Formats: sequence, structure tokens, C-alpha cells
Amino acid sequence: MKDLYTFDLTKEKSEETYEEICSAYEKILSKLNVKYTKVAGDPGNIGGSLSHEYHIPADAGEDTLLTCDSCGHSLNKELLKSDTQSCQQPGCHGLLTESKGIEVAHSFLLGTKYSEVFNARVKHSSTTSILEMGCYGIGVTRLLAATLEHLSSDEEICWPRLIVPYQVIIIPQKEGYKHDVTMDLASQVYDRLNYPNEVVIDDRTHMSIGKRLIEAKRLGYPYAIILGKKALESPAVLEVVNVYDNATDYYSIDQLSEKLFDPKVTL
Repeated sequence: MKDLYTFDLTKEKSEETYEEICSAYEKILSKLNVKYTKVAGDPGNIGGSLSHEYHIPADAGEDTLLTCDSCGHSLNKELLKSDTQSCQQPGCHGLLTESKGIEVAHSFLLGTKYSEVFNARVKHSSTTSILEMGCYGIGVTRLLAATLEHLSSDEEICWPRLIVPYQVIIIPQKEGYKHDVTMDLASQVYDRLNYPNEVVIDDRTHMSIGKRLIEAKRLGYPYAIILGKKALESPAVLEVVNVYDNATDYYSIDQLSEKLFDPKVTL
């Protein structure tokens, strides 16, 4: 858990800080390009006047979320005071729909609950103020697990492109016919892509291309570059499999840098 604690001089300033950090969490989740739901949460024992949770949709989620089909207001079912399926927002007559989610982040506007206990005060402008507090947390490892649960299937892992361990796997020919030529070509392609720590050469050439491609899909490489028979042509033609989009294209080595990009740099 990556925790954050904030201290402000006034209630108004603490509310501004709260909104800024909530916005930062939303930007993080948006950059991961995964669906998420921000819901009103239960402050529980931590307390405070305001609390929000951030959930990744997943059938395996521990939390039940309710979202209005009219105004879009969302809350954790724990906050519902009755069994009604009607939205409780003023002037709204929408219905609440249920979904499951995995909580990956939480924010609390604590007010002076803890600062009063510790008499945490600060002098400013000839006066003394009790500090207004907020606490926040985003689960780094939980976020990784939740996004995989959300994006993947039973057959294949699918990573958010921003945090996938490797972007590209290069698969040369199996041992035998011109294996040494495609291994040399694999090194050339690796150097041409110039993505430090983002490209892997699958040198398990005792295995067929097909078997290695199946394993690459299971492990969640976004792109697989196949050095098959067309790679032995002059000029070489590379088969590029976009695993996540289930699409295949053919490029020359010179075209690779234009067609493939490193999202960790681009984003």
C-alpha cells in the first residue's frame, strides 16, 4: 500500500487537497486504460466526514457496488440503509444496479479527529489552527492483481500496456532450416526497436514457433514478432502479431519503429 497523509490549515483547503488527490488517483487508473468505478465509501473505524473507494470491475470482487442508471451516483452497498433499489440522491428517481469490484484505492477526509487528540496545531498569521487531515492509499500489488483479473481470460493473461513486464517477444525459426540466419535477424530486430528492457528474444529454438507463440499469448506479451519463412526473403518481411487485438500485419525492419511504439514512453 502506498500511503499518503495530508495536513491543511483550514477545512476548505483540506477539501481542495482531497479533490486534487482523488483526481490524481483517477488519472493513474485512466492511464492504465482500465475501467474503474469511484464510489462513496464507508469511513469505518478510520472515521472522517468523507470517503471514496476506487474499484476495478471483476466478478471475483469482494465488494458489491451500486450505481444509479440515471444520475450515475455510485456507492458501496455497505452504505445503503435499506433494501431499496431506488437512488437516494435528491431529485433523482433512477434505479440502482449491482456490480462487483476489487478495491484498489481509498481516500478519507479526516477533519480534526486525530489532530485534536494529539493537539497538532500550527501558528500562522498571528493565530493558531488545529490541523485538518486527510489520508489516502493506493494498493500497488492489489492494483496489479485487479487489472489482470479484469482484463484477462481463462486462456490468456492481458496486462495494462503501461505496466506489462515486456512489450515485445521475438520468435525466431526452430532449430534446423536457416536457424542461424533468423537468430542473427532476431538480434538486428532487437537492436532496431531500441526499447531498453522491453523486448525479449525467445531463444528456446528446440520448440516450434507455434508453441512459443501460444505461450507468449498466455503470458501476455502485447506483440509477438515471428521470424518465419517470409523473414528469409530479401528484403525480410516480419510477421507482427498484435496479441491483444488478435490482428496480424507484415512489416519490413525499417517499418517496425513506426508501427510499434513503447507506451511507457509515449504515455
